[in-house]
Amino acid sequence: MEPDERGKFDVLLSNIGISPNVIAISESGIAHEFIIGNSMAENDIHFDDKFSKKLAQIVSKLHRENRINYEGSERCLVWKWLDLMLQEIEGSAQELPSFVNYEILREEVRKNRAIIEEADFPISLTHGDLKPSNIMILADNSLKLIDLELSGFNYRGFDLMKLYRADRAVFSVRTLLQHHIPIDFPCNEQEESFFKFLYEYHAEFNLLNNKTKKNIRGLIYFTKQYVLPIIFSS
Repeated sequence: MEPDERGKFDVLLSNIGISPNVIAISESGIAHEFIIGNSMAENDIHFDDKFSKKLAQIVSKLHRENRINYEGSERCLVWKWLDLMLQEIEGSAQELPSFVNYEILREEVRKNRAIIEEADFPISLTHGDLKPSNIMILADNSLKLIDLELSGFNYRGFDLMKLYRADRAVFSVRTLLQHHIPIDFPCNEQEESFFKFLYEYHAEFNLLNNKTKKNIRGLIYFTKQYVLPIIFSS
């Protein structure tokens, strides 16, 4: 995050009730109120769907927030991060393994960016590091997002893949081709948890209509084809 933007998203997310209140902002960092609770664990995400609806509500509320204007693709965080990584790699290209070619790597990033931008996927306000441990479960079982230093404008699939990336079964071809919403065929617990989350996520966007299945498949396709490789390479 740029110095002049420090704390901007922290304040916004606390104002809409999905992160702890901001106490102070300085050059040294950001101070939030102390909250009592536990960080989510992988099991809370993948093997227990009791939080699916609450989690979908808080993530969709984040992605629907539009009080800060988005200023174009140059502001999309994933491209900024990849450019920084490529610059770092270029500076030490002579140290790369023999099977890694910097120019080929840069061209692959360029081609993927062109494909994604042509597809015009939605860009939203995102958390940026939405892993289970960055979600707090409070005593009343409500949820709060923490560790917001990577928040900003990005593709919503980046957040969703980060949240569920440990669950490889969710992104299988069988799931893409055979699964329907609501759940209507035997599937393992991980798949069921993820699809219940996506169902509730779409409900918050008022997208529960005959296009729901297409919308969910689109989200999964995008996260599988583009976001998953980016996350695991970073």
